[in-house]
Amino acid sequence: LWVAQDLDEPGGYAPVLLQGGLEMPDRDYDLSAGPRMLEIRGKYKAHIASMLKLAGLAEPEKRAARILDLETKIAKAHASREDTEDVKKGNNHWPKAELAKRAPGLDWDAFLGAAQLDKQPVFVVWQPQAVTGIAALVKSEPLEAWKDFLAFHALEHHAAFLPKALVEEVFAFHGKTLNGTPEERERWKRAVEQTDFALGEVVGKLYVERYFPKEEKARAVEMVKNIVAA
Repeated sequence: LWVAQDLDEPGGYAPVLLQGGLEMPDRDYDLSAGPRMLEIRGKYKAHIASMLKLAGLAEPEKRAARILDLETKIAKAHASREDTEDVKKGNNHWPKAELAKRAPGLDWDAFLGAAQLDKQPVFVVWQPQAVTGIAALVKSEPLEAWKDFLAFHALEHHAAFLPKALVEEVFAFHGKTLNGTPEERERWKRAVEQTDFALGEVVGKLYVERYFPKEEKARAVEMVKNIVAA
């Protein structure tokens, strides 16, 4: 979900539903037959199995194959990068009631209720083919595959706070294999970054109180007024 200025009504904002579900950067990583992509996919499957094994889940290789198969099907439903950048194809306003009709398979009432969006009347569906396709996969694919998929994604997204072996495994794939980064940043730097992310606004207020006098704020406001007027 992304909240942005409504292109049809620029005076307000709209919730935008976007395609998702892939850990690798783009659908081509899951679908391309090029040798480099085939190599990365092999390493990705091994990475999935390693993460599940480190988390203590049984049959990690079998689960990894099931997860990769599901992600490949999700990738096939995804819109291309070219279509995603085309505003005419992306600016689709769907009333909430239309979601279940146009993208059957997902329990939209439960989904939006859990996200506290059940009272939102209209959504901008930026990649309609992906939303429709992934909703259909929710119905057609085995529940166990989705459980494995969600377990793996939870591990990936929270790896920074998990034991060292999981941190190193995530960096080995995402850092070295995908991005060519030779080594992970020092732990203290990552800790400071996470603290700043969690407390940045709170610390920012204290910083302003101490180092940003009221007269400087007034001067900045006046400057902005002059720029707007110009």
